[in-house]
Amino acid sequence: MRKLTYFIACSIDGFIADESGDASFMYPFVVGEFAEYLKTEHPDTNPSHVRRLIGTDGVGLKEFDTIKVRELKAEDSEFGIHLCGGSKVAGELRDEIDELVIKTYPIVLGTGMPMFGSRFAVTEFTLDTTRTFDNGVVVRTYGKKS
Repeated sequence: MRKLTYFIACSIDGFIADESGDASFMYPFVVGEFAEYLKTEHPDTNPSHVRRLIGTDGVGLKEFDTIKVRELKAEDSEFGIHLCGGSKVAGELRDEIDELVIKTYPIVLGTGMPMFGSRFAVTEFTLDTTRTFDNGVVVRTYGKKS
């Protein structure tokens, strides 16, 4: 079975965008050391608007619905699946997610689109790594608790 990793950017209070889905207020943070990190360590996991900001427009981007993601995850393969979707997709696939990479921007929104748009259910993860950047962004990686 393949490993499913969900990459998501959010505010300190856990919102990925405003109510309409706009996250352009995060763009000013995609600079310097953090932009280089996105470009070199995760070039294929960035949404198209971030790819334009960091100059990786040419890297392939594939879109799948949740049914296809589940089919891919069920396959035996050494290659994992990197999901960079929105609140609804993450919510629908929450039970299948093995790893979270959460890019937290140093802003508070108060309201907006949550990281997981789904029903209430407790899913435990353990913190694997934390990385901080000179612009205040923190990237945390969590593994699903066994």
